[in-house]
Amino acid sequence: MQMSKYYPRALEDLDNVNFLHPNNAFNLNSCANVKRLLKDYQRALEDLDKVNFLEPNNAFTFKK
Repeated sequence: MQMSKYYPRALEDLDNVNFLHPNNAFNLNSCANVKRLLKDYQRALEDLDKVNFLEPNNAFTFKK
């Protein structure tokens, strides 16, 4: 089963949560992960920058 076909819809749902809770670091990190999987690296880094601003010691933003 090809999971990648569900990534755009997952990103839509995560973006809706971001609209309601723009300072939710966990959700922003999830968005960054989906964008990375979609090879949208620039937008993924932008989300990770926001997470680092909100939670400078967030271990999830340091994983490779």
